[in-house]
Amino acid sequence: MPAIRLVRRLRRKLGRPVRILKVMGLRAVESRDRAHHPAYRNILTNGARIVDEWLPVKDWPTAAVLEWHQDAPMPHHWTYDGAVTLWGLQVPASVSDMAGPRSGPAFRPWWVGRQRW
Repeated sequence: MPAIRLVRRLRRKLGRPVRILKVMGLRAVESRDRAHHPAYRNILTNGARIVDEWLPVKDWPTAAVLEWHQDAPMPHHWTYDGAVTLWGLQVPASVSDMAGPRSGPAFRPWWVGRQRW
């Protein structure tokens, strides 16, 4: 069921806006814009829903993230393995955490062959 339909159904059932907590593992060092926001904030309030965002690891240094992943039930993201080439430049891994279909280890060989500097 799409999320919007669920929110509408719950709104009718509860008779009040639905509270949603969006929890994401994003860090301040990965985005200048994110560094200026608090780790917990309200990002949307309307008649149907109230959405809060929580970034529990926002202020964690890279070493703390890697230490947590040693005992975690999930592997760390590939960008923590070291610097990667992005558009022909060497950038720190934490900054190059791209999203979308043209990202990740499978993307690098495709892009490297197309660099024209």
